[in-house]
Amino acid sequence: MLVDDAIQKTYLFASGKATMPAVGSTKYVKILSLLNMFKDVWAREPGTQWESIRSLQSLTPVITATDTYALPSTVLTGTAKLSTQEGDYVRVIWTSGTQESDFTLVKDSRLYRDGPSVNNPGSIGINTSGNCARRGSSLVFDVPFIATSPELGGTIKIPVYTTPADMVASSVDPTATVPVDDPYWVIYMAAAEFVRNDVTKQNQYGNLVNLAINCMEGMKEYNLAQQESVYIPGQLGSAMG
Repeated sequence: MLVDDAIQKTYLFASGKATMPAVGSTKYVKILSLLNMFKDVWAREPGTQWESIRSLQSLTPVITATDTYALPSTVLTGTAKLSTQEGDYVRVIWTSGTQESDFTLVKDSRLYRDGPSVNNPGSIGINTSGNCARRGSSLVFDVPFIATSPELGGTIKIPVYTTPADMVASSVDPTATVPVDDPYWVIYMAAAEFVRNDVTKQNQYGNLVNLAINCMEGMKEYNLAQQESVYIPGQLGSAMG
């Protein structure tokens, strides 16, 4: 959904008026700010990792003869969140570029207890370790790589969930879209916040929030179905918590 469409719908639900506020007007800017605020709230929904904002991010250091690698600043500052999904994995791309090894993410407390059978996706390379975990500001593998490890010199890719960038006005980018699985969730929440302190319309607050709750439940059901298609059923849970 285009950002301007979301702003128009937000204003419609909040005011009952079908005409969108003029681009750059006080109401337009306020609604855009509310949409961005709730976009961030959605991305950081407790206990939920949205598959739509998951990606593999490369670490700067390549594989060397050690077991510990520094996590990127995006993870440390909270811009991106390292996956805590049981069964998720860290991937090492070999220097050949045609082979890879996958290492299952587990809790730090389980790093040296579990074997590689927890839920290894089945690397085509030689998985000499099996597991890895976050420990403070580092990613630690359960067995150090050595000079003869086939992964030596390879690139580490970690699974992260990144909060989408803020939406911008159509005057800046007329093709900008709402980066939320169900745009109506942020629309309903923004509309509810828009009317919350308006004595003539605040009676709509509860109705709008209830509509948003229904959207959130639907998004979570769909997201769980996506995860279950990727991870082995019965292995879901917190890898880091």
